[in-house]
Amino acid sequence: SNIDYKLSEEKLWKMKVRWAVNSIRSGEEILEKYLRERKKFD
Repeated sequence: SNIDYKLSEEKLWKMKVRWAVNSIRSGEEILEKYLRERKKFD
């Protein structure tokens, strides 16, 4: 049963990491869009 607990914890970590990577990626996209828009007004 300890093994089951370890496995579920590992799955949870993988989900958290994937979520973090996705949010960082979308954050970078938003930043790029923002910088492109700002250049237009310079």
